[in-house]
Amino acid sequence: MLKKLTATVLLLCSTQVLANEVNVYSTREEQLIKPLLDAFSKDNGVKVNLITGDDDPLLERLKREGANSPADVLITADAGRLHRAVEAGTLQPIQSAKLNQAIPANLRDPANQWFGLTYRARVLFYNPAKVQANELSTYEDLADPKWRKVKMFFPNQRDRGTHINISGAGVTKSAKNKENAVKLLEYIALDDA
Repeated sequence: MLKKLTATVLLLCSTQVLANEVNVYSTREEQLIKPLLDAFSKDNGVKVNLITGDDDPLLERLKREGANSPADVLITADAGRLHRAVEAGTLQPIQSAKLNQAIPANLRDPANQWFGLTYRARVLFYNPAKVQANELSTYEDLADPKWRKVKMFFPNQRDRGTHINISGAGVTKSAKNKENAVKLLEYIALDDA
């Protein structure tokens, strides 16, 4: 009886350790994301196991691993790759009032499979000695050889606005630590993060 009880206690202890972890696959450079993940661990008592890699190979790895993947969260620096992760069936929808409040609808997947965390604009530069700002309006205008850019402007302001790209994250379909994965996304979506 004592051996069976000991085995049960050990099993419960190992399950508890797993419950306090979250596994992250990230295409962000480790030195850029690690301080944020360390702060999350310190504030929440959840150990973050980080795997970093290039975008396409990491997504391929996640697809190959399928349901056996240890990844709970995928973080990537490109909206197109987030879309491809959804198409590949590697992410799952999650419901989080905190994420919905922190992230505008246009910066998250309509089905809540990924959430934009940062964004960056594609801006252009022009030489103000040669060009007046009011002469510039669209990306398409740049095909004209007269535009030699050395000062920044934001194109397409009359209609659709400047093209932006996002870095974002989603909870993997195979997530075994879904609660901690959602908690991590909520944490890194905060303004302080």
